[in-house]
Amino acid sequence: AKFAYRREIVVPGGYARAFEVEKGNLITVVDVEGGQIADFVAFNRDRLTERFSASHTRLALRSIHLKIGDCLRSNLRRPMLQLVEDQVGTHDFLIPACDEQRYWVDYGVREHRSCVANFEDALVPWTISRDQIPDPLNIFENTEVAPDGSLAHLPVRSGPGDKLVLKALMPLVCAVSACPMDLNVSGGDRITDIRVVIDHSSDAARDIKERPLPRQGLSFTVHGFAGPFNCSRLASSRANGGAGHFFLTAVLESAPHIIEPQKAWGE
Repeated sequence: AKFAYRREIVVPGGYARAFEVEKGNLITVVDVEGGQIADFVAFNRDRLTERFSASHTRLALRSIHLKIGDCLRSNLRRPMLQLVEDQVGTHDFLIPACDEQRYWVDYGVREHRSCVANFEDALVPWTISRDQIPDPLNIFENTEVAPDGSLAHLPVRSGPGDKLVLKALMPLVCAVSACPMDLNVSGGDRITDIRVVIDHSSDAARDIKERPLPRQGLSFTVHGFAGPFNCSRLASSRANGGAGHFFLTAVLESAPHIIEPQKAWGE
């Protein structure tokens, strides 16, 4: 039997969304209008203290640039994700995520949205605190290191619809922030949406265990249904202070289909 479905999440400009993926899932990050940086962090879903580490990735690659086939490493030096497609070629894992202090210290601006605050809000369901949030992979950010060692922000090269695709090598909790930086050349003066597409393969579907998802207002749309489709359990419960938890166990006995949840955490 074939089982495949797709989730699409729109990350509004200046905000973040968090989501879970299974081992083997493909995570596609799309710059909807072009010129927008997407900060990305990831955690081992089964052991949240293990998280993406930019410094361990640089050491493992012996490089500050990513190429197809490279793996993003965790703070335990284990491969977490693999780069499988890249339409832009400029991504940064030297620069920390912007926070409130970045805007105040460097630009004299208070109460500006930031990626760190965005991540903090989006990761609440997994009880991941601010001090657990690692330095990100800054997808589409264009950073240059000059021969003298100086670091420069350059304009983002991604155009409308450009994408980067990562393959999850373990079950993960991930978050993407459509960076609100609008005060330097790298962020530009226009903050726009990022789209995240998660493709669940047949292999990944076999690994999915029945368990609660920390997501509210979840609904499914089935496209191209060719049946018979046996949904053995679709139930919801209210637990943990009223948060909605949904379980889905499904078997498709004929053609593949797509199921798209309509909401991700943070909406």
